[in-house]
Amino acid sequence: MSKTAAYALTALLAAFVGLILGLLLNRNLTTTEPPADDLNAALLQFQETADIAARHQDQKLQTALDKFNRADQSIQNLTDQVAALSQQNQNLIQQLLQLRAEFAEPNTPQTVLADNRIPVTFESKPVVSPTTAETKQVNTGQLNKNIDEIIVFVTKTGKKYHRPDCPSLTHSKIRLTLTEAIARGYTPCTRCKPPGS
Repeated sequence: MSKTAAYALTALLAAFVGLILGLLLNRNLTTTEPPADDLNAALLQFQETADIAARHQDQKLQTALDKFNRADQSIQNLTDQVAALSQQNQNLIQQLLQLRAEFAEPNTPQTVLADNRIPVTFESKPVVSPTTAETKQVNTGQLNKNIDEIIVFVTKTGKKYHRPDCPSLTHSKIRLTLTEAIARGYTPCTRCKPPGS
């Protein structure tokens, strides 16, 4: 091959490479700006994603609203129950006051405290203390006519009967005759040593 042919071949090769490089560069320059169709497609995809997120958020809000409405309904039901129970309580207080009025001694005040409790009072009648001889009679089962006059006190939950000043009577104090206490199975307190012990 001659030098001239080699130069011509080299020039042809260089032109061909230049043409390819030019085409590639032209293509790269034109692809840096996306066509309008690509922008529209990206915008549509963004809108679809935003719509899906909005629907998901709406579902969460609806679920929370449903829970709130159920809780509100439960609160309303409980409020209605409290009102009904309060009315029942008032009715029971009125019935109790009527029963007390029927069975109470004259001039006994019928009061209701501010918190709807009815005060319980016990009459304080003089306690007849038995003599040693009377106590022995009770212990041996020989009841005499004064035994029905001896007053002792019991508690709501206890099984012992007491003198009125016994320290065991801090929570409740129910008045009975000694005969009643013994008949109901109460036994004498070992602290205050009431009659019959």
